[in-house]
Amino acid sequence: MKTSDSIAMRLYAAGYDATVEGFSPYERLADEIAGYVDRSVEHGPARVLDVACGTGTLARRLAEAGHVVTGLDTVPGLVEAARRRTPPALADRLAFTARDVALAGPPGVLAYDVVVALHTIYWHPYPERLLRACWAALRPGGHAIVVAYSRAATVRRTLASVWRADGATAAASALRWLVPTAVFEAFRRIPKRYVDDAGIRGALARAGFLVRETRRTFLGGVSVIAWAQQAQPVDHDDAMGASSEVLHQNGRP
Repeated sequence: MKTSDSIAMRLYAAGYDATVEGFSPYERLADEIAGYVDRSVEHGPARVLDVACGTGTLARRLAEAGHVVTGLDTVPGLVEAARRRTPPALADRLAFTARDVALAGPPGVLAYDVVVALHTIYWHPYPERLLRACWAALRPGGHAIVVAYSRAATVRRTLASVWRADGATAAASALRWLVPTAVFEAFRRIPKRYVDDAGIRGALARAGFLVRETRRTFLGGVSVIAWAQQAQPVDHDDAMGASSEVLHQNGRP
């Protein structure tokens, strides 16, 4: 990685952590995901794969709850930041690796109880492959928790949604996340995909999952969360050739 790229990545990592740390809507979303992880296993800690873990914020939260977590990200600089932020007390149950599961496959097949993908499929170039790699990572009957944007997190529209749902104080607080996110997204030159409840259900079903629950979440419903269980096998050779365009739904802004 170039020196300039490394510096930019460190600044992004520091900014992201500062944005979400103590931000109550994000904390509630993390608690919601942690609740689904707990529901996914009958006894004891879960073996969790966190796909596109970023700086490891959610992975640390799950490891602190006692789960054994492997975090993956496609950007080595973010993986390095996640490793630096790992407290010694979590070193035995929290690890990070630079890997794109859609292209390289999961680090272990039939190895995990739960796979988590937080706001990943809206930017990933091969979302269908990613979901099928999540399927392959799970033990038989394992669960996936997928959070996806249902629309762009534009400042004005999201503020209005939060105001209606939670009042003026919550809307003002949301600016802490909305403004830096809007700036970052303005410079992010990638196709972005948004899905509604039906869209995420369809994508998970095509990947071989049985969707157990979906609901809107985070900042007045800007995202949809799905809890799904590994079901029937799919034709993975055919799946890897599937077009990512199928995730374009009418949730697009």
